[in-house]
Amino acid sequence: MKKTVTFVWSIFLLVFISIDMNAQSIKSWDYPIKPGTEAWQALSTHEDMLKACQIPAEILKTVSTEELIELCLAYPLLGDIFAYNGIQEGISKVSARFNGLQELFKRKDNASLLFEKMKKQELLKAGVLTSIEIGNEISRQMVIEALLSNETILSNTNNLLQQEISSEAVKRLLYKQNNPDIYGQYGLKTVVYLLGRSLERIDNKTITPKFKQFTIDEKLTGSNVIEELLKQYIVTFNKLRS
Repeated sequence: MKKTVTFVWSIFLLVFISIDMNAQSIKSWDYPIKPGTEAWQALSTHEDMLKACQIPAEILKTVSTEELIELCLAYPLLGDIFAYNGIQEGISKVSARFNGLQELFKRKDNASLLFEKMKKQELLKAGVLTSIEIGNEISRQMVIEALLSNETILSNTNNLLQQEISSEAVKRLLYKQNNPDIYGQYGLKTVVYLLGRSLERIDNKTITPKFKQFTIDEKLTGSNVIEELLKQYIVTFNKLRS
C-alpha cells in the first residue's frame, strides 16, 4: 500500500524523477525517453512508462557492473522506491518491474562497487547547493545506501567488506545526525538500515530488538535504535580487535 507523503517529500520525489544526474556517466546506452520530454508526456499510463524504460537485453549482457549501477540510478521511475511504506519494500516493488535492477542483483561484484560508489559521494554542506540540488543528492545517497543494505546484495560481501561498510555507515550516520537542517530525520533511514544489516552480517547475535522493529516499520521517531546500533558497533568491533 502506498503511503501519503508530505508536501516537502512530494517535491523531493518530483525533483528526483525529473533530473537526470547520470547522463554524463553513461557510455554504452541511455534511456531513449525521459521525464520532461514530449515523448514522455505522450505516454498515457504508468505501464507505458515501465515498458519504455526497460534496458535492452543485449545491453544487459555486456554492460559492466559499474555502468549498470549508473543506469539503475538514472532509471526514470526510480523515485517510485520512495512511494511505499518502506524503502526496502519500494526496492522490491520497483525491481520486480525493472530489468536493470534485476540484473544488478545477479552481479557478484554489486556490493563492492556500490560501496565504492557510496564512499565517493560527498556528504552535503549547508549553503553550498540549492534546495533542488540538495534534494536530488540526498535521494541518490539514500538509493545507494538502500541498495547496499539489500539482503541479496549484502550476500556478496565478505567479513572485511562488512566491517568497512559498517564503519562507513557510522561515519555517514553521525554526519547526517549533526546536520538535521540538510538531512532531517527521513534522510537517516537508509544509513540506519545499512548499519544494522552490515552489523548483522558480522555477528547475527548483535542485532537488537529495536533494530528488528525498525526493519518492519522504518520508524525513528520515539525510538533509540540509532543509539543502540552505535553502541553495538563499538561492542562488535571491540570483539573483533580482542
